[in-house]
Amino acid sequence: MVERIALLLGLSLFGAVHVPAQIEVRGPRLFAGEAQLTLHGVVYSPTPIGSAAGATLEGASCFYARDFPLIASSGANAIRTLARVDPADRAFRSALADSGLFWLAGFPLTPYFDTGRSLDPAAGDGAVLRETILSDFVEFVRGWEDEPRLAAVLFGNETGRRFSSKFAGERRHYYSLLAEAASRVAAAGLRAPVGASVADPTEIGSFELGTTDRLQPDLALWAVDASGLSLIGSIPQQARQRTVKALLLGGFGVDAYDQLSRSANPHQQGDLADALAGELASIERSPTTMLSGAFWNGYLDEWWRGGDPQNHNGGGEPRSGAPDGHWNPSWSGLFRVVRSGVEGLDSLQPRPAYYSLADAWGGRVPEALSLVGTPLLAQDGILNGASGFPIAARGGLLSVRGARLADVAMDAASLDPLPLRLGDTSLCVAGTAAPLYHVAAERLRAQIPWETPQGNAPVVAYRAGIASNVQSVEVRPIAPGLLPGGVFRPGLPCPVDEFNGVPPGSFLEIYGSGLGEGVAALATGAATAEPLPTALTPRARLNGHEIEVMYSGMFPGAAGIYQTNVKIPEEFPSGPAELRLEMDGLFSNPHRLNVVSSAQRPIFGLGQVQPSSLVIQEGGPPQTALVEVVANHGFCDVVRFFIRGLPAGVRATIPVGVPGEFLPIRVWAEVGAARVERSPVTIEGVSTVPAVENVRQFFVTVLPGTGDISLRVVSGGWLSGKPVARFEIEGRSVHETFGGGPGRGFNFMTMDAQTGAVSPVRTFDTWGDEAAVDALERYLKGLRPGDLALGAVADDGALLLTDRTRRILKETLGSEAIERLDYQWSWAIITRVGAERPMAESLTSGAVVTLDRVLSFPLEPF
Repeated sequence: MVERIALLLGLSLFGAVHVPAQIEVRGPRLFAGEAQLTLHGVVYSPTPIGSAAGATLEGASCFYARDFPLIASSGANAIRTLARVDPADRAFRSALADSGLFWLAGFPLTPYFDTGRSLDPAAGDGAVLRETILSDFVEFVRGWEDEPRLAAVLFGNETGRRFSSKFAGERRHYYSLLAEAASRVAAAGLRAPVGASVADPTEIGSFELGTTDRLQPDLALWAVDASGLSLIGSIPQQARQRTVKALLLGGFGVDAYDQLSRSANPHQQGDLADALAGELASIERSPTTMLSGAFWNGYLDEWWRGGDPQNHNGGGEPRSGAPDGHWNPSWSGLFRVVRSGVEGLDSLQPRPAYYSLADAWGGRVPEALSLVGTPLLAQDGILNGASGFPIAARGGLLSVRGARLADVAMDAASLDPLPLRLGDTSLCVAGTAAPLYHVAAERLRAQIPWETPQGNAPVVAYRAGIASNVQSVEVRPIAPGLLPGGVFRPGLPCPVDEFNGVPPGSFLEIYGSGLGEGVAALATGAATAEPLPTALTPRARLNGHEIEVMYSGMFPGAAGIYQTNVKIPEEFPSGPAELRLEMDGLFSNPHRLNVVSSAQRPIFGLGQVQPSSLVIQEGGPPQTALVEVVANHGFCDVVRFFIRGLPAGVRATIPVGVPGEFLPIRVWAEVGAARVERSPVTIEGVSTVPAVENVRQFFVTVLPGTGDISLRVVSGGWLSGKPVARFEIEGRSVHETFGGGPGRGFNFMTMDAQTGAVSPVRTFDTWGDEAAVDALERYLKGLRPGDLALGAVADDGALLLTDRTRRILKETLGSEAIERLDYQWSWAIITRVGAERPMAESLTSGAVVTLDRVLSFPLEPF
């Protein structure tokens, strides 16, 4: 049954298994199961522009979905939170599991310190304060006891430099409280390791402070601070000499602000991040330090740390060992934050330091990170995901239309629970992350969170950290809608519609959304395991006549989906009919069906193949066309297919199907396949009943992947009067774009040196997007030596191009002309990656340039 829902929503489900990791601290080492664990992570405090970080991380589900995939993509395997996270935060738990990140949890003490309060048990109400803290801490640990991604809980994040200066006289009392906190957790039988952070490694192992291993018997680990320093130096060694417990760097890394010039210097931060990561790797390999990992001191910039949440000031403090002698924590992020136009939902832009850590930690940075531009939500594009009306229901389906919403189409791996992100795309509804069914470039499907308030709800999409514009949808407790093609006869897979109808007296199953709460509450993104009746039963009308409703409830196994069972009266006349549900004065969209007479006999046919022409490459990946099985008068049986006319070396498959399905025809060309142009291929469907138009035709073109291949590259800068970038293979255009919008700047395509397989074209807008310059450099450095590279500028590629980027183009592609590329000039190249000089290159100001070459694949060894 869940597969039927997936079909209605256009999803392809596959299983996903997350194996819990049991974290243990054994002496000086961390273990996940039986594997030794080294934590590489970031300090995570997602504070929007205009806000200051609080003691509790609240209302952050949109940030988890935005941030955790980017953190994991850097190669990091952990986060460290400074604020307390509520154990009831299901979105946080889900995001940890989805991203595979471990968690170093903070339990801050700042909220307990009013003016004049002390941790001294002999001073005033010190004993009462200590007992309150200990009780709260044990309950916090108990609430997270079952979280398999939890690495440890740090008691008192403020034991860094800020705490050290503000509560200097409280250190001895703090450490005695720490020992008691760890003891209470152990006595309660809770497994979570307890740790503490220190600003100065010499505070560890002090008999006077009470920090020796003997005086801290239940403490599992120490986190030492190295934030703001150009070199980690001897900090881990100093700490290791004082304890045999596990050690982490709770913070390391430098900021992106140069105090001397009073300006940002992100490239220096990136270079130092590279050096620090190398130093860290050496320290972690050392058998004497036994360091179990480190956390970069900021995932994103937090403006408030500079003194003003509304302005990105320098702020900070003098720090010996900092590259400019100053530590500016408000500039320490791997990402800078940029106002998006939606208060509290900022956009993120990666700094070079992010890429440096990704290189060091084996990350795979998403291609979309710097290449996509801003995702766009269409005006009036936020609709009820079932009815298509502009009114949606809490817990119901939502459909979002727009542009640049995702790089590739993706479906949720499971309908229960739904994920908060797919790829690098997430959706935020009224400040809460919306679970996703499906993402594609122009459309998202999601569930509206149950906690969404009634009224006008703002909607924002995130892609690779970049926020879209804001649109809105009216949200109500109930807003009934029927899924397109969502009416079936019980137990049969074929939809009931205006062509393939049913006789009078038939029972129908109606699948839709927006019918309100069930008789028991459900969490956002979760489905019921068993049928769950709705609190209110809808009314059903057929051609305006009320018909019997047998059942209405939430569909098991799919969040946000409802099933309603009805019966068509025995006396209902044959002919066209409209079916609707009605609740709370709102009608669903109509579903058209046909009530058939006994004289009408079942038949079937095929729709046209879409697209009608496929272009495939010899030895390349399969391409897919779709064909619909169309039925009439109650036909519901399996249709099988025959394929005829395939060119030599071309293969194709199509599954059996039933009415209402769009079946995929997968076509591919083996190595050595004949080169053909629009060769006709025929498919024929057969079943148990007569057919009408059951033979369809489509066309196949096979491009070469080996042998002699003719290539053409065309480039037109704006000054040529014809801004264009085009790549052709054997006279057929495989990519063409024009200036003034998408495709502006540098366009690149590669071909595998052995198979000739063509890569997707990548575009870098080095006229209008500063981030595209860094992205171009990353792309060039990631190319495989020896592969063929085709490049062309459309409109302009020179405006934001730096001397460094020109140098990388020269070193990577052997370009001899890139140093002379000027504003709005034309430039094209055909080359091998890593070549000393290109096979062909052309540069000019006032004309379109064209390069032609015939190359034989496989190419000669490079």
